[in-house]
Amino acid sequence: YETMLEEIKFTGYDLEGDSVMAAIYRAGEENNEIIREILQKGINEGFLKADLKMIPTILYLWSAISETIRFADQKQTYLQKRTGFSKAEYVNYCFGLILESIRRK
Repeated sequence: YETMLEEIKFTGYDLEGDSVMAAIYRAGEENNEIIREILQKGINEGFLKADLKMIPTILYLWSAISETIRFADQKQTYLQKRTGFSKAEYVNYCFGLILESIRRK
């Protein structure tokens, strides 16, 4: 999981053909497209803010979700002591905050 969050250095050449880097890049872009479609549906149905900028929002969601999971996993004892939340309760609370940040009011 930690490796997934690290910077992946590549050149344009690495993204061509059937290399592992090209496959990873394509999979990530396919995931981004799925998220974009979900966000657009939410906008069209009036659930999400209409002025969301797609790519920055997708990257924000990816980073907020992944860091919430990482933090909750590494700080379980601290979270319990300071908030009274279990790992799952903390993650659910944070995911609610993330949703609220893009939800239409």
